[in-house]
This record gives sequence, structure tokens and C-alpha cells, in this order.
Amino acid sequence: FLIYAQGSDEGTAQYKEPLERPQRLCHAFNGQSTLPTDERDTFQANDTTSMPIPDQIPSPSKRYPLTRFGLVSWPWLLPIVLVLLFVAVLLWLPWQAKKLEANERQEQLIADTLWVEQALQFQFTRNQESLSLIAHDFIHSANDQTQNTQLLERLRLFVSSNHEITQALIFDRQQQILGSSLLKLDQPAQVEVLRQTYLQLNKLQFLSPKPQCLPHPDPKQIDGMICRFPVVQDGEVVGNVFANYRLQVLLDETVPWWFAQDNELRLLNFDEKVVAKRAAGGLGRNVYTHNRALEFPQLNFTLHTNSIKTEPKLLSNLLVVSVVILSLGLVWSLIALWRDIN
Repeated sequence: FLIYAQGSDEGTAQYKEPLERPQRLCHAFNGQSTLPTDERDTFQANDTTSMPIPDQIPSPSKRYPLTRFGLVSWPWLLPIVLVLLFVAVLLWLPWQAKKLEANERQEQLIADTLWVEQALQFQFTRNQESLSLIAHDFIHSANDQTQNTQLLERLRLFVSSNHEITQALIFDRQQQILGSSLLKLDQPAQVEVLRQTYLQLNKLQFLSPKPQCLPHPDPKQIDGMICRFPVVQDGEVVGNVFANYRLQVLLDETVPWWFAQDNELRLLNFDEKVVAKRAAGGLGRNVYTHNRALEFPQLNFTLHTNSIKTEPKLLSNLLVVSVVILSLGLVWSLIALWRDIN
């Protein structure tokens, strides 16, 4: 300091150099170095402790081109895409599980409705075959009083064991009553009234070889149905057997209890009116429904099933809940890791 104060050239040169170096470094860091090219190269070569000039370090926009557009860098792009894909799968999985369960319930309802329809058809066909066989034996033994008595008891026993049939009548080819499950033939007045009741039925064809069913003429018996089964011999109708059906009893006796507990079952006529219904488990929820045609000879009904089950709950499956919870924990861990790195 004393040498510099005395104006010594050596002192000035000795202490001027350390003062000029920070100024040169400041200019260099600002990118505005005023040093000559040869002096700057010599300075950088000799000064090993100085920091590199910033204009020689690649900028982030050159290393990661997406940052110049305000996007994330390449190393973080793949993890973010994977996390977003994982979150999308988490949102899709419960919805897909709900959809699969709903489709499974609908398919099960369709299969059960088909089974019920086949059960009703089988019961009806079995009754038709049994009554036709009894009527055939009755017609061919009309002159044998003992055998007729046995066949009459057989007819009454069959009707009493099949509750859906309220009455059965056997007619010969002259439309005379040969046997009845309710009336005795020793009451001619009542037998004639019953005979005229059947003869006056509209659209009833006694000589047709095809079976035929008609709605009951009494409006009070909305679930009633009268069926005619012809007795054919050598291609000719030799008699007929009539059976009065109660469709409500047919549903109650044929539809299994496990199906009635889970579904409301209705029989609709051609006017969409309910003629019979069974709902042991309660009314349907109109979520899972199915319609199927129930065909009788020349008379059709609609078998409508309405499940009492509701829509499947979102995340009702324990496995789905566990997967979602674990997945959310994984996403939270990735977010915490990203925050720690930054």
C-alpha cells in the first residue's frame, strides 16, 4: 500500500493486476469480454481455477428441445405418459367390471326365461298327450260300461293331480259328451247345457285335426283358456277332448321357486294385458327384462320377466377395490419421488 501511495511503477503494476482480474472475469461472465483473443486464450489456459465461460455450456433448450416450447424434458416424458396411462386404466377398470357384471346378469335372465318357457311347453304337451290317450281309449270302449267307468275315474284322477286343469270333457264324432271330470252322465239336463256351451264357442273347429286353444269366454276368468285336442284315427277325427286351463295356476305350479324369488313373471295376451303374474320376491326393478313368446296351439302369449335385482354397484368387487387402492398408492409414490428429485 505504501509503495502504491508513493507512485511506484512497480507497486502500481503489482497491485493493479489483481484488481483488473476480477473486472476481466466479470466481463467474461457477462459475455462481454474486452480481452484480446490471444490474451483471453492465454488467460483461460493459465487460470485453471477460473470457472468456464457460460457461452461454452450447452443451454437447456439445446439439450432438451421440448423445453423451448414449455413442455417437459425427454427423461420425464415416459414416466408421465405411463402414469397417465395407469390412471386411465384405473378409471376404466371399475366401469368395465360393472359392465361385465350387468351383461352377465342379463344373459342369465335370458337363459332362465328360456328354461321357464320350455318348462311350460313341456307341461302343456304332457297334458295333451295324456288326455288324448285317455280320450282315445274312451272312444274305442264306448260300449263297454265297466271299462268306461274305469276310464272315467282315470280322467278324474288325472285332472285332480294337475291343478292347472279345472275340467276335462270327451266328445265323440257326433259332438256328444262321453265323459266329464266334474259332471255325472246321469244328469242329462246339466250335460246338455255344458255341451251347448262348448258348441257355441266362436272359432272352434270340431273336425280340424289340429289342436286349438281359445281364451275363456267368461271375462271374469281372464286367465282362463280352453283347449281342444283332437283324437285322430286313420287321418280322420273321431272325437275331441277339451281341457279348461287356469294360466295363473300353471305359472304357480310350473315356475320354480328360485326363479320366482329373483324375478317377476307375467303372461301378456295379444292386447298386452296381464292374464297371469307371479312375483314371489316382489316387483321387478325394470333394469333387467326379457320377453319371450309362449306359443300354444293357435294362441300366443308373451312371457315377460323382470328381475328384482338392481344395477351392480361401482367397485362392488373386493378385488377391484384392492387393485385401485394399491394403484393409487403407487401413483402417490411416483409423485412424491418426482417432488424429491426436483
